[in-house]
Amino acid sequence: ISLGLVGSEMCIRDRMDEQRKAGKRFFAYIPPNAPHAPHVVPEEYYQHYVGKPGVKSEDTAKYLGMVENIDTNFGTMLTKLNEWGIEKNTLVIYLGTDNGATGGRNIFNAGMKGGKNTPYQGGHRAPAFFRWPAGQIPAGVECSALTAHVDLFPTLATIADATLVPKVEQQIEGRDLLRLLQNPNANWPDRILVQHTGRWSKGTAAKSKYGKYSIQNSRFTLVN
Repeated sequence: ISLGLVGSEMCIRDRMDEQRKAGKRFFAYIPPNAPHAPHVVPEEYYQHYVGKPGVKSEDTAKYLGMVENIDTNFGTMLTKLNEWGIEKNTLVIYLGTDNGATGGRNIFNAGMKGGKNTPYQGGHRAPAFFRWPAGQIPAGVECSALTAHVDLFPTLATIADATLVPKVEQQIEGRDLLRLLQNPNANWPDRILVQHTGRWSKGTAAKSKYGKYSIQNSRFTLVN
């Protein structure tokens, strides 16, 4: 499935289908570069955004068109899983972004302060969606527990029933999310997460490493 990666659609889809036909499990990691500059996207995806409220430039319209393109292709992937008969037994994880909002921040930012390259929640908080009908993950349920990207590896290791060698276990900083996915009200002890925006001008690292950071627990966030 293309998901904004030009020329990759047949390759990714065919590889998934090959594994399915062979009766093998597969893991597909599909990281699109969109929405990101340069905003190159077909006209049919962005023309209807031109002139809409908050859309002050064609470039912003193209940014939104890129978002729509991902949404369309993600739907295509779900449809294909259904056609293949593996929809219920496939865990689909959608991670919304690798950083805060940029091009569409002035239109919608979920009430958060800041954006990309800031230590505020608008700079690092991101949505994550998990879909796995046969894995007994309830549909349409929200969970507000404090989680992070470091939780993905131990979660997938648990689901795959993988045995981790001691050297790997010592490096794991995250938690297994499976209990939360199956029950969003499961016991989840409070934790402290630290976010740091590691971007500064050349020669300023000694000073800048103490700026643009936040320390967060489930109730408060201390910024800078």
